[in-house]
Amino acid sequence: MNPAPRDGTRRGRDDAPEGERARASTVRLARWAGRGYSRTTLVKSLIARVAGAALAALVFALCAAGSVPAAVPPIGDGAWSWFGDPRAVTHTGAHTRTYTGWVDRDGDIMVGSFDHATRERVTAVLAARLNRDDHANPSILVRPDGRLVVFYSRHVGPTMHYRVSSRRRT
Repeated sequence: MNPAPRDGTRRGRDDAPEGERARASTVRLARWAGRGYSRTTLVKSLIARVAGAALAALVFALCAAGSVPAAVPPIGDGAWSWFGDPRAVTHTGAHTRTYTGWVDRDGDIMVGSFDHATRERVTAVLAARLNRDDHANPSILVRPDGRLVVFYSRHVGPTMHYRVSSRRRT
């Protein structure tokens, strides 16, 4: 390990050399494993953190295109898995809207839209309490006729559900 800086300041975690950061992460992981947490629990925790960061990045990206008042509430809690692509799609017709889907903490399958011109956000529940598992997250497809198709299923469910919007997304 490298000695502390000579000016008496303490080095933060981000200032440490790359190898030291990796060793510190391994030690933290071993500490959690030593407390009786299973590898599955640790991986799920990591996935939840990554999903939260990705959702925050998506909201930031959507809001960065223009000014948004600070009082705008978030779209809600939720998660999705890394393999459930696409997690968000942007479609331009008469309006430019971005659609995204997630599973909320109650296991509801959620879909939300963001209108880039009006800044309006709309959310809908496609299936209530389907599965409290990030593997149940929906994937979204915009058909050539402008209608949305949303696919989702339980984590180990035998059935793939899908919903097709009744109106074209203009």
